[in-house]
Amino acid sequence: MNNNTNKTARDNRRYKYGSLSVVFTLVFLALILVLNLVFSSLSLSGKLTVDLTSEEFSTVGEESIKLLTELGKDLDVTIYFMSPRDMFDIEENTYNGINLTGICRDLAESYAKIFDGSGDKGVVKIEYKELDKDPDFERKYLEEAGTALNSYSVIVQGKYHYHVVDLFSFYTVENNKYTAFRGEYRLTNAILRASVSSQPVVTLTYGHGEPVDADGKVKPQLSGLVSTFEEAGFEVKTSDIGREGIDPETKILITYAPNSDLSEKETGNKNRALAYMLKAYGLIDDPAEEILDFYFKA
Repeated sequence: MNNNTNKTARDNRRYKYGSLSVVFTLVFLALILVLNLVFSSLSLSGKLTVDLTSEEFSTVGEESIKLLTELGKDLDVTIYFMSPRDMFDIEENTYNGINLTGICRDLAESYAKIFDGSGDKGVVKIEYKELDKDPDFERKYLEEAGTALNSYSVIVQGKYHYHVVDLFSFYTVENNKYTAFRGEYRLTNAILRASVSSQPVVTLTYGHGEPVDADGKVKPQLSGLVSTFEEAGFEVKTSDIGREGIDPETKILITYAPNSDLSEKETGNKNRALAYMLKAYGLIDDPAEEILDFYFKA
């Protein structure tokens, strides 16, 4: 590849956030995840010690607070738990001295305390349901989502959408052992997705040696990247941008490990997209070194 071209692009990248839109906030969350800046999984490998308390598991991180604060009044979310509040403290849900369901509840309540609607903040509310006492509530989500609710279901109902997650998806499990807590990621992600009116698109380019077949099918090398964006609420598409153009719903365009530069036509299409619809263009020039450069629209 032309290293001078790539260096110029890096030197000219612009970071200007200002007032972020809801979609940009979701984009930014995805980029954070891809860049591994904030995907903190707290270890569950040993018992709680003086250095790792239950309060640390239920604390909302600074990055999540920043992202959700940017939503302003578009943040209008109710988190529904499917059991009475005190049921989350029962002893049978304890693992290595940690109550697995209790810290999920406490984390959600931490979001509600922070986002109480004061000032420019949005609102996160918590409600505890008893399914056997509110069959209409269960029926509503069963009909719409096609998934039966149970005592471990969590519904994140936002201004535009809702998402149903399982309490145990808040954890990483290896060899039948709980090894990490991912609750903050799960809740922040679900809240953002519920607060976006339409699903944004990330488009992967191909035609320059990227790990995408000629018919646009993604190869295994990209499966991790694709999964990350899909988890963050994106639809992932591929495009030969010189021949097919760029989907107008695309918010992030990524070129992964190309062995040749974009053509003049492709560069023009990319730059026009950055000017009018893209929030970011990502170039992964050297996957072996996990170098990921993003050029943000000013």
